[in-house]
Amino acid sequence: MAHPRGASVPAVLMRFAGVIAVFLCAFGLRAQQIDRMPRSADSALDRPLTELRHINVTGSDATHGGITAIAQSSDGFLWLGSSIGLLRFDGVRFDDAYANRLPKLSINSIYVDHNDDVWVGYFGGGLSRIRGNDIVNYRGGVEVPQGTLFTVLRGPDGLLWAASTKGVVRLLDNRWVKVGADLGYDGGRPHSMQMIDGVLWIVDDANAWYLEPGAAKFGVTDGDKHIDAQWRRTGTPARLYNQEQDGPALVDSSGALWIGQPKGIERDRWIVDDDGHPQRVVETFSNAEGLSSNGVEDIFEDREGNIWVLTRQGLDQFRATNLRPLSLPGNVQIPFVVPETSKQIWIPSVWQSPFLVTGLSAKLYPQIPNAISAAVRDKQGAVWMAGLYGIFKYDSGTLSKIAWPPALKSAGALSQAIAMDDRGVLWISVALNGLYQFKDGSWTKIDTAEYGLGGPTRLVSDDVGRLWLAYPNETLAVMAQGKTTNYGLKEGLATGSLLAIEVTRSHVWVGGERGLFLLRGDRFVQVKGRGGDIFRVISGVVEMDNGDLWLNGLDGAYRIEAAELVRAQSDPSYEVSFRFFGPDDGRIGMADRVRPLPTLAKSDDGRLWFSTSTSVSWIYPQKIIRNTIAPTVVIEGISDGETRYPASGDIRLRPLTRRVNIEYTAASLANPKRVHFRYRLDGVDNEWQDAGGLRSARYTNLGPGSYRFHVQAINEDGVSSSGDSTFAFAIRAAWYQTIIFKVLCILSMAALLVAIDRYRLRQERARIRMSINARDEERDRIARDLHDTLLQSVQGLVMHFQSVADRIHDDPQTRMALEGALGRADKVVGEARGRVLDLRTKTGGDLHEVLEKTGAELTAGQAMHFKALIEGRPRELTTKVYWEVLSIAKEAMFNAFQHSNGTLLEIEIAYLSRVLRVRLRDNGVGISEDVLRQGRPNHWGIGGMRERADKISAKFRIWSREGEGCEIEVLVPASTAYLTQVSAYQRMLERMLQWARG
Repeated sequence: MAHPRGASVPAVLMRFAGVIAVFLCAFGLRAQQIDRMPRSADSALDRPLTELRHINVTGSDATHGGITAIAQSSDGFLWLGSSIGLLRFDGVRFDDAYANRLPKLSINSIYVDHNDDVWVGYFGGGLSRIRGNDIVNYRGGVEVPQGTLFTVLRGPDGLLWAASTKGVVRLLDNRWVKVGADLGYDGGRPHSMQMIDGVLWIVDDANAWYLEPGAAKFGVTDGDKHIDAQWRRTGTPARLYNQEQDGPALVDSSGALWIGQPKGIERDRWIVDDDGHPQRVVETFSNAEGLSSNGVEDIFEDREGNIWVLTRQGLDQFRATNLRPLSLPGNVQIPFVVPETSKQIWIPSVWQSPFLVTGLSAKLYPQIPNAISAAVRDKQGAVWMAGLYGIFKYDSGTLSKIAWPPALKSAGALSQAIAMDDRGVLWISVALNGLYQFKDGSWTKIDTAEYGLGGPTRLVSDDVGRLWLAYPNETLAVMAQGKTTNYGLKEGLATGSLLAIEVTRSHVWVGGERGLFLLRGDRFVQVKGRGGDIFRVISGVVEMDNGDLWLNGLDGAYRIEAAELVRAQSDPSYEVSFRFFGPDDGRIGMADRVRPLPTLAKSDDGRLWFSTSTSVSWIYPQKIIRNTIAPTVVIEGISDGETRYPASGDIRLRPLTRRVNIEYTAASLANPKRVHFRYRLDGVDNEWQDAGGLRSARYTNLGPGSYRFHVQAINEDGVSSSGDSTFAFAIRAAWYQTIIFKVLCILSMAALLVAIDRYRLRQERARIRMSINARDEERDRIARDLHDTLLQSVQGLVMHFQSVADRIHDDPQTRMALEGALGRADKVVGEARGRVLDLRTKTGGDLHEVLEKTGAELTAGQAMHFKALIEGRPRELTTKVYWEVLSIAKEAMFNAFQHSNGTLLEIEIAYLSRVLRVRLRDNGVGISEDVLRQGRPNHWGIGGMRERADKISAKFRIWSREGEGCEIEVLVPASTAYLTQVSAYQRMLERMLQWARG
């Protein structure tokens, strides 16, 4: 080893010795005090150490190293000081998230305050406070005294106190203040600081200083006397604490004393013997039995009643389980249980003589040899055991033997089942040899061809005198009053290999490889558990007095409550709820499925006994341990595949996050593997998702937006966390996923659609113009032809007749008739000229422009005046509406011009949001009601206008009275009239304008 330059060897040795002294002192600080848990009258720890289940939590994983300090927060998490820093433990995983954030890794003490602040004290000095995600550090020798900080606690004055090897301080106004003479304390190097019954004690080399509640100053007493009174004596008879040899110590909630020893753990229990005297029972546990190390650093009891032992190599847990293993000496193989009277049981096995068990004490009974493979207690209380060396009867302390018949002696008898019927006949099934009877001192082999094949695997004599014989080929035979009834597959007995029978006065239960079956009438029906569980490989069935049913399966036991069985009997499809007891409940090994059977029995003291291939365990059904503490769910973090974020604050994940993984956990230390979770993500999951024991939830292809995650935890006994833990996060949108981009896309699409629509309208207008131009050219041609040919000829003819009429003077009547005809001819010519004018009127342009032009030309130079009114913003009309309305309006204008004899013609065109309205009025002679109703003979003007209005779904109305003029109205729906529809905003604006106008 190299020495620092300038330092002498003695100086180096002194420094090394000082370091050793610090560590020895730190160990001694804990060694001088015994932590005491509040005593609980029904503590599950009140049992022998051999009945507690031991788990080396860290196992072969050496990455955690030695664990030196432990504490528990109100949410159930354990806080551990290890060689790699501070760890948080939930029963399954060690979380080192805080380790790299603290100033030191060498942790000597941990204290959790009532508000869940975690205080961490370090070897060599210094203190840290953890509050949520925030950490505050106090330097040794500056804010707190130098030296190893070994205790933080809340004193009787309600303040926090901290003690190191160099002094004591307390927290006043967020500042650590040294405790000294002002409080009556002038101690030297403190060895320990502890709260005992509300009193604060500080012990140094010579004295013990105490501060009582409400006191202003410390009192002082002799240190050794205080240690003897408070720490060194436990129980009656007393267990004296040996300061030189004993290490960390704890009195658990049952009153048992745990002490760290140089060779592991010592546990002392106080019991009362049969004479009423208190006795101390000493038990030990070391690395030879599985302890992670014999170097014990601390011992701690958590809120669920589990004992934790911190060693230099890891972490160990001792906890009480529902199934309590019975300690049996020797090489126990394939044991099974036969209840005896007086609260005793027999446990035969293959390689040893049977054990006779009284209470929890098991003693070999050598008078009966080994290799017992079948046993039963008859109705008189005698126990019959059949094995390789004969049949043995034990009755009230008297043992007798029945030898095998010669045929079985030579074959090597291997008993499968044994029963005693109501007639006193002993029935025995022998493997490979069949079924035998022992009656009146003689053996008889029974022919089983009529109800089975070979020897049955189970024989049961029930309370009403029936004998039940179970065969592995799904056959069950019942012998009663000389008759045999068989049940098989046809009767619903689909058990596979039939292993167990339980017959009560009201039920017949059968268990086998494929589950549990109940006899209803003359058929068996299968009973299934929730989730489709079929209770595989049932080798033991017991129905309790209260109706509960217990089953022993291949790898665990089941309890089905009576109420569930009642529902199953009324509804064969109902899946019963059940409680499973597996390895985490103290189950050791697997049940045998061949022999001996059954693997479940009930003793007279109410205990149920379960046997496996290597062990026997028992349970009091009335005293099942239930974990009533609800787990507290903690959401730890969220990751997006690249970065992990703690589950706090405003978490906004990067755009285009494809995968989200949310980590959560819950501290449940008694049976953490049986805790199951369910979660839900708002907006994604419609229902709760059952996660089982998984402690993370993964989602893929989530879009941008805000999310809220919910998670609940349920412990092994169905106690759910209060409410659900929630966590909100968001996924940021990419530039093309933003609302602005989507709005721009919508606007762009709208603009494109508008452009397409306008392009289509331009095409439609161009087509209309071409059609109009072609029609105008044709009309012009017709008009020219009519004007230049027909009208000129008719006009010439009229002029010729006029000259003729002028020469007639002698016949006045003829002249008057001819003048009348010439008047009518003039009207015909005028009407024809109007039609020619109509043909020559250009129809290009908007409707109101064409009608204004037509009216002006029609009344030019005439006695009738024309007036046009336009309302609303002119709009583009559909082609069909344009032509039909134009035709109706022109027809009405021509009729008014020709027939009304009025002086005013008005036209009103209104482009309204809901309708296109065209009205024509004149102040002429009007139209009679008969003409309005029937029309003029051989004139089709009004009828034609109605037909045109019907073509475009328009309303056509006409009002007139003789001498009062005429008004015609055409109403065309906006959806039919306009090429582009009016928006809701425009309609609303139009209504407001109409309202404003009154």
